[in-house]
Amino acid sequence: MNKRAQLSLFLLIGIVTFVVVVLVMHLKSLGPKPVPIGKIQNGPIQQYVVDCADLTLKHAIINLGVQGGFVGIPDYYSGIKVETLQIPNTAEPVVYIYDYYDYPGDHKILGSISDWQDELSNYVNNNLQTCLNDFQPFRVQGYKISAGKIKSKVVIQHNSVFLTLYYPMNVSKSGSMMKFSTFKTKVNVPLWQVHEQAQDILDAIERSDSEGDKEPSRSFCKQRKELGKFCPQQSIDFLFKINKYLDYQFEFLDKPTPTTLWLIKTKFSDGTPYYFIFAAAHKKLSIQVS
Repeated sequence: MNKRAQLSLFLLIGIVTFVVVVLVMHLKSLGPKPVPIGKIQNGPIQQYVVDCADLTLKHAIINLGVQGGFVGIPDYYSGIKVETLQIPNTAEPVVYIYDYYDYPGDHKILGSISDWQDELSNYVNNNLQTCLNDFQPFRVQGYKISAGKIKSKVVIQHNSVFLTLYYPMNVSKSGSMMKFSTFKTKVNVPLWQVHEQAQDILDAIERSDSEGDKEPSRSFCKQRKELGKFCPQQSIDFLFKINKYLDYQFEFLDKPTPTTLWLIKTKFSDGTPYYFIFAAAHKKLSIQVS
C-alpha cells in the first residue's frame, strides 16, 4: 500500500492535451486521395467511401476520448448537467463524469457502451459528407453520382470499433451504371477496455466518498505532509480500490471543489496514442493530521 501511495500522482495534462490537439489536427489534414479512374468499377468509389468513413470514425473516437465519452458535449445528459473544468494553461475543457456535490445519489454520468456507440454513429451520420466532398474527384471525371441518406451502425468490441455504413448510391458514366449500398470498416483501438477502466475508477471513487474519512486516507495524508506535499481534501481510498485494465494517470486539484483529473492511456493499432480524459468532483473531507 505504501509503495502504491508513493507512485507519481501528477499528470502532465498540458503536454498530453497538446499531443491530443496535434493528433486531431494531423487527422484532419488527412483524407482519401483522388483515384484516377478510366472506367467504372467496384474498387475506387467504394474505397473512397470506406476511406472517408474510416477517417470520420477516427475523428469521432478521438473526440469521445478528450471529452469524457461525449463526441459533442451536451448541455445535459439524462437530466444531469455536464460541468466542465478548464485545464490550467490550455483552452481544452474536461468533462466531469462524476460530481459528488451537485447530484448526490446519482453521481456517475459515464455513458454506457451503447451510448458511446450512438455517439459515434451520430457523428459519422452528421460529418461523413464533409469528407466525401460531394464526390468531386469523380464528378470531374464525368461520373454522375446520386446518393441517399447516410445511416451508420457502430459496434464496440474488445479491441476494435466496427462501422457498417448504409449509404445507397447510383453511379453512372458513359452508359454504364452501378449501385452500392453497404460499406464496412473498423478502427483497432481497445475502446471497450477504456470504458471498463473509466467505470472502475468511478466506482472506486464513489465507494470511497460513501465510506468517508478513514484509513488509508489519514496515513497517506500524513506521509505527504511530512514530505511537504499537497494533501488532497478528499478520501483517497479509491487509489487502492481501482482494478487496472489500462495505464492511467491523475492529478489532484483542490479548486473549485476537490477534483481529480484523469487520463487513461492506450494506443491505436498503428501505435498512435489514444487518451480518455475526464474529471471527478469528490466529497470534501476534513482530514486532520497531527
